[in-house]
Amino acid sequence: MSSPGVRGFIRPHLFETDACKVESPVKRNNTHTIFTKMSHNSYIASLVRSTPMNRSHQTSQLMEGSGQYTLESYGSSLPALIMEALTFADRNIEMSAVLSPSGWAWLVCGRRLLVWRYRQQADNQRMVNHQFRELTLPPSDLAHRAQLVVVYAPTDGQVPACIAVSPEGFVRYWPSIAHEGSYHEISTELQGQECESLIFLGASLGCLLATTTSTTLLIQPAPHQHHKSHEHTLSFKML
Repeated sequence: MSSPGVRGFIRPHLFETDACKVESPVKRNNTHTIFTKMSHNSYIASLVRSTPMNRSHQTSQLMEGSGQYTLESYGSSLPALIMEALTFADRNIEMSAVLSPSGWAWLVCGRRLLVWRYRQQADNQRMVNHQFRELTLPPSDLAHRAQLVVVYAPTDGQVPACIAVSPEGFVRYWPSIAHEGSYHEISTELQGQECESLIFLGASLGCLLATTTSTTLLIQPAPHQHHKSHEHTLSFKML
């Protein structure tokens, strides 16, 4: 894995160009993604190697490489619970991750959604890797993917909200990731279609959900600042 906050980094196919997305090699061979031939143990070992906490997230150090891949130490250390999930995860469980330009990252491991901040805010010089939350994704017979999750802060300084969609189209929305048990859920009634991607359009517009058969839907949560614990609303419409 690679990024500010993700220590091991393998090229040439693990990040997607639009939102720095990381995906497991188990199933998807998308030309925009980057995991290559490397054993599970050596991959985890690469993540554990230490990097100074005050290193700029733009610096990296070459650790090893060949004609097929490059492995670099990059950024600051991962939260302990992320390292634990990577180290002890069942090899049969698909894992994927996204590094958002907003500075938030999330890792999907089964139904576990692990969210943390990998990059400090411009006006905040302290390290923020400890800002970690764990959420539970909707039930699904298919493997969850990080590309069907969006974490965003409605306004600067607010605790982020999260929208997650199962491959079958069940949407779960947390107005605040600080409250795992407080969420709203709806079904998009896709009648067997499989979801492919979830694109964040902005706090006021919501998200665009696309399926593998080119159906698109607009998913819109109520404005975060208007929420009360019993008034979580979520709507969708086909485009």
